[in-house]
Amino acid sequence: MNARDLMSRDPVAVTPGDPLLRAAVAMRDLEVGMVPVVGSREEMRPVGVITDRDIVVRHVAAGHLTSCTCAQVMSRGPLVAVAPDTPLAEVMHRMARHRVRRVLVVDAGRLVGVVSAADILSREQRLAPELVEAVLQQIAEPELAGV
Repeated sequence: MNARDLMSRDPVAVTPGDPLLRAAVAMRDLEVGMVPVVGSREEMRPVGVITDRDIVVRHVAAGHLTSCTCAQVMSRGPLVAVAPDTPLAEVMHRMARHRVRRVLVVDAGRLVGVVSAADILSREQRLAPELVEAVLQQIAEPELAGV
């Protein structure tokens, strides 16, 4: 099994110049916690991501009373991405190593999908429960300060 088999295809994306509200509405409507940010909808080259946490920490908690653009709130890089033919074990390894719950799937520089921990959990728990549990624990562990 590889990233192509698990990914959510043709993900909704925003651009840096889009209003932050567009990302928040997409997350609400799609019931997701992250929206990729692409340089343009035509090229679909990932330049960052916006998570629900980014919105809370960099917009709401920062006391922004006016609207922001996605560029003002997005997490830029380095982005965690894989190719569509990346084996599932490598996808899970990157999630664990980078402590992320979602990995972008990029083909020739173009965003084609997203693999989330939930995608893996829903499909792979029955096949490799110990491996899935280990990856999810590593993603959830807080980073140790100074290590």
